[in-house]
Amino acid sequence: MKFEHIIAIKDDDEFLEEKEIRKEFHQVSIDNKIALPILCSHSFDRSNEIIVEYEPTTRKGPSIGTIKFLKGVKRDYTSLPDEERICFYTDYEEEVIVDQIHTFKYDYLLIETKYFTTYRRKFKKTSPLWGSFFHIDDKPEIKFDKKKSTSKIFIKKGIKISNSIYKDNLLLSINEPNPFNRFLKLYHLLELQFDLHTAEKIKLLVEQGNKEREISTKLKEYTKEEIKRLQSIVFERCNVIDDLVLKMDVIKNFEAKADEIFYEYGRQSNPLKKTAF
Repeated sequence: MKFEHIIAIKDDDEFLEEKEIRKEFHQVSIDNKIALPILCSHSFDRSNEIIVEYEPTTRKGPSIGTIKFLKGVKRDYTSLPDEERICFYTDYEEEVIVDQIHTFKYDYLLIETKYFTTYRRKFKKTSPLWGSFFHIDDKPEIKFDKKKSTSKIFIKKGIKISNSIYKDNLLLSINEPNPFNRFLKLYHLLELQFDLHTAEKIKLLVEQGNKEREISTKLKEYTKEEIKRLQSIVFERCNVIDDLVLKMDVIKNFEAKADEIFYEYGRQSNPLKKTAF
């Protein structure tokens, strides 16, 4: 709610009635606290709130506020504890309160008003680095508007997922909205197979016996350019090359972007860093 809307309901709201409400640099201060909506890292244990302090120097730094994990919490707003109730007035977007049951849209940094000016000026925009959270009004606008146009999916038989690390990366790739990060997670599955593929070939040579020279050659091949390992795993383990070719043909529609990624911004060791193989 905006400042003027909170002031308008103050006389009819028992909680707000005795509280000091004022505007502090476009933010609403209620009872000397300001609720700032934030987007938190998934790595946090959300079962407990987090105290935010200035880094101590010669003495313990003061506590300036608390992170409240409220996103997705559904409650009767009149039964909320005082600090979470203050967050509610920021989270609720209507001009008047018509629904007593509310589901929070954001987590919150509830900051002491006396620290807000310094925090806003010196620390707010760097919170992703030192605190692993973004303030909603500082969050960058990242749009990924290219979607996969698919009308039919074919079930593939004979596929096995033998290790949890593959499941982990597949889940991360499916949930990842950034296409480049999605590619990296899927390519990591191939990298895991590079090691296994080489180990299996060496194991076979060991079992055959008297293959020291061949083993040495395979180990030397492993340390060469990544494109060699990629070619080896494709040519030796891909049963239906034509299917792979059809999948790769999709890149023709994005050839200019592919050139930019692999040639201009690629690392020296990237498989497609060189234009000729």
